[in-house]
Amino acid sequence: MAMLSKAQWLKGPKKSGTYAAYVKWYNKYVALPKNPLAPWTPRQQAAETSRRVEDIIRPLRQQAERERGIKVASINAAAQASNKILQSKVGQVQGAYDLGIKELQGVGGGYSAAMQARIKGAQDAAAQFASSQGATATPGVDAQALADTAYHTGVGIPAAGLASEGAAQTALEATQAGAPLLQGQADVVTANQEYENQLLELAQQRPELADKIAQQLFENELAKIDARIKQQAQDTLSGQFGETVRHHLVGERQAAQRNRLSRLRYDLQVKSHQDALDKAAGEGRLPNASLSRAYGYIVDKQGHPILDKNGKKIPVAKSSTAKSSKAKAQAQYGKAVGEAEKMFRVAHPGTDEFGEPIKPKRLWRWGVALRYLMNRYGIQRRAARKALIAAGFKPPPGSQYEGSTSPSGNPGGTAGATPNYGGRGGQ
Repeated sequence: MAMLSKAQWLKGPKKSGTYAAYVKWYNKYVALPKNPLAPWTPRQQAAETSRRVEDIIRPLRQQAERERGIKVASINAAAQASNKILQSKVGQVQGAYDLGIKELQGVGGGYSAAMQARIKGAQDAAAQFASSQGATATPGVDAQALADTAYHTGVGIPAAGLASEGAAQTALEATQAGAPLLQGQADVVTANQEYENQLLELAQQRPELADKIAQQLFENELAKIDARIKQQAQDTLSGQFGETVRHHLVGERQAAQRNRLSRLRYDLQVKSHQDALDKAAGEGRLPNASLSRAYGYIVDKQGHPILDKNGKKIPVAKSSTAKSSKAKAQAQYGKAVGEAEKMFRVAHPGTDEFGEPIKPKRLWRWGVALRYLMNRYGIQRRAARKALIAAGFKPPPGSQYEGSTSPSGNPGGTAGATPNYGGRGGQ
């Protein structure tokens, strides 16, 4: 769930504490950590599971809602259009019946009036004839009554039937005009039921989706634990490598400082001895090289020692080649250790942020790395071997002297096994 703003937090139910405390709680237990390898709390896993499930369900729910809205609108529009068309025909049918009644009334009225006139004319003619003969006319039938009877029989009854049929037909058409509306309402109810069924199906899928996502998050937590362990191991190894390199660099600096002090002491000693020799030469006592080499200290031709200002014998100066060679070898060894550490990092770059191993830029075989250091820094095999081990390389097993030829004839003492590419601990 997203963090509430201060306004939303204040509008919510009453609660103890401050908004700042709520933000602190949210960032600690709900918000996801920025470090991809940091572990998630159960609350964070539950919130992330709900978020991912909702991300899957929400589009499906919105699509079902859109389909329902489109279907309902289409049903209502069709029902209104059908009702309008059928409703327009209701008045037309009633008008036809009304017109028939009017025509029937016109025809029937004319016929009854003509019949009444004929009967009345015949009665008048009979009365006039009887009067001319001196007789009294016999009263005849009522012409008006006959005309009314004929009109009622020929016009009134049929017109009433037509009026009744017109009314029934009008009522039927009015009913039929309302049928589309009723059917539209039933179709809308069906569409709503289908929409509710879709929502129920989505709700039934939610637990299964939540279980799958929770399983994925659990596997991610296991992968992060493994990545953190590898990262810690890599950091530990890197610290050890750095400490080893720092140790050798300190040793190199200390050796260089000792060499400078030795050189200063030697120069002072040489100056002191040179002063003593100059003093003896001023006295006519020249040093004899052959006797001095034999005695081990400087003497004159009589074998008498020439003493320095402190009254001590002056030893024969020895060659400083051995000391300078040793200092040079130590300096080259220190450089070889630094180069070996770079070689190891190239061959073992470690893992990326997801815990996957990074492909090395170069794989160093033990024998090749050994010869490379020997040739580049002019150091002996033993010193090169020591530098590789100090940097983290592991010599191949099966041989007393790593990098030499084993009884099987394979270089590096691999004895026919897979070549060792400078792994730590057989990696």
